[in-house]
Amino acid sequence: MANLLKKVEKFDMDRRAFVALSASLGATAALGLTGCDNVLAKTTKDSPTVETLSGGKWVTVACPQDGCNKSCLNQAYVVDGVVVRQRTDELVEDSPDNPQYRSCIKGRSIRKTVTSAERLKYPMKRKNWQPGGGANVNGHLRGIDDWERITWDEAIKYIADEYKRIMDTYGPRAFLATGQDERKMCGGKIGSGILNMLGGCLTTFGEQSDGGAPVPSNLMWGFYDSGDTNGLDKMGQRHTKLQVLWGFNSGWCDGAANQYDLLTAKKQAGTKVILIDVWFNPTAQSYVDQWIPIRPSTDGALMEAVAYELITNNLVDQDFLDRCTVGFDAEHMPADAKTNENFKDYILGAYDGKPKTPEWASPITGVPVATIKQLAQDMGTTKPMSLKAARGLTRQWYGNRVTQLFYTLGWMTGSLGVPGSDTAILTGTWGTKNGQPLVKRGKNSWKYPKNPACSEPRASDETTFGGFDASREYGIAFSEWHKAVVEGEYTLPNPRNEKRSCDIKCIMCENARNASNAQSGNYLTVEAYRKVEFVVHQEMFMKIGPMYSDIVLPVKCHPELEFALRNKQTNESLIMGTNAFPQFYETKDDIEIYFMLCDELGFGEDIAPRTSIKQNMFEQLGNATVIKENGEEYETLFTITQEDIDKYQVKFEPQEGRTSFAEFMETGIYRLERSPNDNYMNVPLKDFVADPEANPLETTSGKLEIYCQALADWYDLCQLHDIDPIPKYKAAVHGYEDKKNYPDYKFQLVTPHHLRQMHSVWANERSLNEVFPNDLLISTFDAEREGFKHGDWALVTGLDAGQIVRRIAVLPIIAPGVAILGEGNWRNVDQETGIDIGGNANTLTRPHLLGNGYQAYNTVLLKLEPYTGPTMLPDYQRPLYVPIAD
Repeated sequence: MANLLKKVEKFDMDRRAFVALSASLGATAALGLTGCDNVLAKTTKDSPTVETLSGGKWVTVACPQDGCNKSCLNQAYVVDGVVVRQRTDELVEDSPDNPQYRSCIKGRSIRKTVTSAERLKYPMKRKNWQPGGGANVNGHLRGIDDWERITWDEAIKYIADEYKRIMDTYGPRAFLATGQDERKMCGGKIGSGILNMLGGCLTTFGEQSDGGAPVPSNLMWGFYDSGDTNGLDKMGQRHTKLQVLWGFNSGWCDGAANQYDLLTAKKQAGTKVILIDVWFNPTAQSYVDQWIPIRPSTDGALMEAVAYELITNNLVDQDFLDRCTVGFDAEHMPADAKTNENFKDYILGAYDGKPKTPEWASPITGVPVATIKQLAQDMGTTKPMSLKAARGLTRQWYGNRVTQLFYTLGWMTGSLGVPGSDTAILTGTWGTKNGQPLVKRGKNSWKYPKNPACSEPRASDETTFGGFDASREYGIAFSEWHKAVVEGEYTLPNPRNEKRSCDIKCIMCENARNASNAQSGNYLTVEAYRKVEFVVHQEMFMKIGPMYSDIVLPVKCHPELEFALRNKQTNESLIMGTNAFPQFYETKDDIEIYFMLCDELGFGEDIAPRTSIKQNMFEQLGNATVIKENGEEYETLFTITQEDIDKYQVKFEPQEGRTSFAEFMETGIYRLERSPNDNYMNVPLKDFVADPEANPLETTSGKLEIYCQALADWYDLCQLHDIDPIPKYKAAVHGYEDKKNYPDYKFQLVTPHHLRQMHSVWANERSLNEVFPNDLLISTFDAEREGFKHGDWALVTGLDAGQIVRRIAVLPIIAPGVAILGEGNWRNVDQETGIDIGGNANTLTRPHLLGNGYQAYNTVLLKLEPYTGPTMLPDYQRPLYVPIAD
């Protein structure tokens, strides 16, 4: 619809209304207003709001970014096929037990994102690329070449012909598929179905979000589910007397009422809240009682000092340790231990002559001795205690060791098994929606061809969950793939730590994933893309990957789908979005593109069944279940009639369930109502703590393993990183203690999820950029020392990495020596200097290889210098990039 943008502009929210909306976000929004030229008008209680709406209908829509875990409710008001307004959850009365699933600022910007002038509208071919390889490729022009519009038929034929040519000439190992998963259809890691059918491809493995947590968690606990099982739910949280949050910023990262749940719990239980973090973040501003600043990548040292205080002051829960754990002391060692070391004696200095005292830890961490002692006193004497960390804590050089220490510290205080008590490394956005799923989506009949040449992305989670087979091909680690393409080799996770050669001829990214923004070492992006013969991207916008491609395909996003059941939901709800937007130019869905390629390549129903997204999601809803009042059994969720089946033109059998499917589709949400006295409260490991012998865990010993021989053995086998069987702090490479070796690199980088964007989605949304700029945050102390003022532009260099230009925001709430840059800014390389003027944090990170392939985004040394190049504009004033106009 060529005039869609003009129609939307007619209904566009005015600046006054947008700022009024922003002001309602409280302290979080206030922190976001760090921009240096924000001149938006102020509002008062008498300021006009949006006009009364008529002639349309409110419909529930899904967010464009399925990687977000927030599961908020977004609704759009549609008039004559045009979304003219948005709102969040107003379908229920707000209450502490059943709060509204209010949208974040990003969700409130869906309309602007979907209808952005920068959306890719047509299939495109790079002008000077021609098929056939060799001189026809003109790879040196990637990133600077012009674009020409082509038809879908032409695009599909180009892709199919090149895939066949490269496969016939070089074989499956010439392909690298950087897509990670297909959440619309199966919610799993699938790489590339097309290449799988042709013969396979190399994929990528490792961790992006979970850092160093999964393998230690699986082998020490016997399971890992991002804290879903071992974290408190909102009802359990209300029993907590002390909440210690470590690197936890729910004010920026939480949704689906999680922050409200935590505030409610604090109010009802009188909870004391302590936050340990490198900055006084929005969570700290909103509800914590004490902030303890700490230097990045030194968390393990603080944990050891707190453990020392707990031991020497008899504050450990010895009964819990004796019954439920192995390896804390010499009297409770596991049968498979290969050393005589135990954690207690290590902390007291029996093995290295260095007791891990507060006096030892303070110079490392920057935390005063008295503060360390008081923290230990609080943790050892206040019960029940909730010890929570976000996964960002483990995205550091020794995130695996930090994970060991974090769990051990919680277990020393007995923080498991009773209401109000947990020890959990959480997905930040599931902070209070933990426990067994109370509402479960069902299975579907979707089938996908397997990869004969390599494991699926992330090694099909095999390495994540502590499995490993040295004879298998896991592909290229996330953090190493740019480097591997350039250098022609990659590291194998095996006992020999050897290299394997590769000669990548084709990079393809389907499922609209932007690997070159999200993964480490992307300062090598340009060199990697210009080296190969063929690059294909499916995307919504011209990000760094598409910009260096040969064929770019414009894709739809969730708000444009007839059915959009997002893969990530809370454990208490299901949210279904429907299509609120008309066809946007010539965009197609990823699955539709997949089937078009199947047709062109001759893959029929026997190999690639043509199951639609609508059919797939209808099956997931029809097979959904909900927990019964007894908290143990499940029943069918939806009553589905033949009328429902006929209306949506799907295949299914009528059934009886708890609630009407038609009513669900009318509102777009089913939520299970909660009460403090229901049977659904999650008390982590309740049965195990009550009787460990009768309810053993799936660990080698059946107990929580502080000494974990299986963990040490796994790392010896994989050999991507080192670890000890008992938790031990080790100074990080390029961490604080290493900084003295690099006197010009005075700052440590921390890269949190930013309020204004989810990874790279929304990073180009101008109103969000204006009100919530993603500047480089440094402390007032550092700014005065280095001669920077608020609003200056800096040239930022990562040690052994790349360079960016970013505007400085000076704040008094940052620990000295720390620089904070939200991840997800779009990499934009200046062709003359090679500097990333888009300010992507991963330009500053290195292609390191750690643990199970996780990435140390938060262990990076930086050099900051005044920027003296051409004038830079803030993000919201950057020129639009529209490769092909209407």
